[in-house]
Amino acid sequence: MRKVRQTGIGLLLSLLLSCTACMNAAVNETEIVEITVPPSAAAATVPPVKKEQTMPMPASTAEPASTPTATPSPMPTPTWPMKTFKYKPAGYITAHAVNMRIGPGTEYGVINKLNEHSVVTMLAESGDWYFIAFEGTEGFVSREFVKIGELTTPKPSKKYSDDEIYMAAQMIWLEAKGGTYEEFQAIANVLANRIASRQFPDTVEDNIFAPGQFSVADDREWFLSKKPGRSAKRAADSVLNGGERPLDKSVMYFRAKSRGTEWGGRKYVKTIGNHCFFR
Repeated sequence: MRKVRQTGIGLLLSLLLSCTACMNAAVNETEIVEITVPPSAAAATVPPVKKEQTMPMPASTAEPASTPTATPSPMPTPTWPMKTFKYKPAGYITAHAVNMRIGPGTEYGVINKLNEHSVVTMLAESGDWYFIAFEGTEGFVSREFVKIGELTTPKPSKKYSDDEIYMAAQMIWLEAKGGTYEEFQAIANVLANRIASRQFPDTVEDNIFAPGQFSVADDREWFLSKKPGRSAKRAADSVLNGGERPLDKSVMYFRAKSRGTEWGGRKYVKTIGNHCFFR
């Protein structure tokens, strides 16, 4: 019995030793291989991607091309039908701040302003406009404000007596009874212009009773018997003594509006109330 146990134990030990020997042999047969990367392979690494560098553009030194300037075509010189003065007579301006224009009409531009009594040279006429020269400038001025001839020194103004004012008011009242105050002023204005002009007598009485001038004074006795209205007296006093005047100094004539604006060689100026006024 003891022999059998020993034999079993011996077999068991032999198996254990055999297993141990096999495990050592397996371990000994396993090799650890070291892989060494050659230098050439290390150098063959993927290079880093280079970022594309944007080089700044150099500032242009070339001068910009200049845009050619168009040369404007010259404006054609306008022409108007004109009748020239053969001897280029002198003339003068009859109102203050009269416009000289580049053409014969109020739609044309103003190139100068002429004062009253400015002496001008008359070059031509075109309709209701004169073509004149003044201090080296040529242009057009309305006929209304120009008088052909030499400028004469006006007679000095005078202070009028109450009797003269009353007589002037009688003429105004009889000529324009029932009219407006401006109409009274305009008729007094004509009388004052005549007194100041060398073409007419220099007193109120002599102007009113001059033959063929004021029809209301044809009958002297009848005229002197008439009493003027207060507005006529006020207009006569104001205008004759230097007050407001609706007309310029060149206006010397008037007549009833019903007779029209054509009156021989006289130039129509304007209509005030029931009367047309002329130079």
